[in-house]
Amino acid sequence: MKGFLNKVLLFFMILLIAVAGTFSITYLLSSRNVSNITLDDNIHTIICGDSHTKTALNDSIIPNSLNIAHSSEHYLYTFNVLKILLRSNPQIRTVILGFSFHNMSSYYDDNLFEPEKTQYMYPRYISVLDRKAVSMILTSNLSGFVRDIKDIYQGVNRHIGAKDLSQYSFIGGFYDSDRTNKNDSTLRRALMDHYYNPDQSLQGFSTFQLLYLKSIFDMCRDANVRLILMNCPVSREYRAQIPAKFIENYYEIAEKYENVFIDYHDYIVPEEFYGDGDHLNKSGSRLFSLYFLNQKKWEDEGNDENFHK
Repeated sequence: MKGFLNKVLLFFMILLIAVAGTFSITYLLSSRNVSNITLDDNIHTIICGDSHTKTALNDSIIPNSLNIAHSSEHYLYTFNVLKILLRSNPQIRTVILGFSFHNMSSYYDDNLFEPEKTQYMYPRYISVLDRKAVSMILTSNLSGFVRDIKDIYQGVNRHIGAKDLSQYSFIGGFYDSDRTNKNDSTLRRALMDHYYNPDQSLQGFSTFQLLYLKSIFDMCRDANVRLILMNCPVSREYRAQIPAKFIENYYEIAEKYENVFIDYHDYIVPEEFYGDGDHLNKSGSRLFSLYFLNQKKWEDEGNDENFHK
């Protein structure tokens, strides 16, 4: 009986080593490929962040720009994607990062640790995560990582032979939508997701968002890349219902980044230019992108030494 158990144990050990070895080799090959992503030489501005920049800034209007934003993207993921792109693309001079009221809510940390969110996020970003990020995820959510290992492996494997930018799951893009769905229901859904727990108590503030916001700032400064933190337009109804503590905390943080912060949350567009309570639609993004373009606050200032002080 003891000999049988030893054989079973040995079998599972060999199987575990084989699986771990296969995953490690695949991960290394995938990481090698994504670390060499090169953009067109005429791409000088990267637009990144979550759904607010994804819907607000049209990269077909803003010259020499590329919108890579993904819905609900945590700054940890943004940092790791930017690190790869900046390293391989020295022509990038400006990074525009969405920085809105909800970004400092603990809602965002769910995308790092909550199973219903991480099952989508880990496979999307695993190929670009550095050791620090992977270690933190394994330490805080090992069970979730193991549970989704099949999808995570597929997420790694898909990037080994990727060549076209659209084949990289961690590269998002501008959301070109004509929908007009701004109503009480979409407003309430956004507000509840961003600022309230299921029991309707207020959420806390995100520690990891703040940590990686600083990391993005430092990385851009060290690379001599101009960073712009942008508070994108939201509807007046949405803004009026944000709990006061989140607004106060937001502007306390924004003050620390005043040299790189631009606040457009109160930019006014017609009602039908909102896709819902807190996102512009295609018409709204066109109007706002042209407005932003005409501000001339972002062009050719990658070497401005005062900008990152």
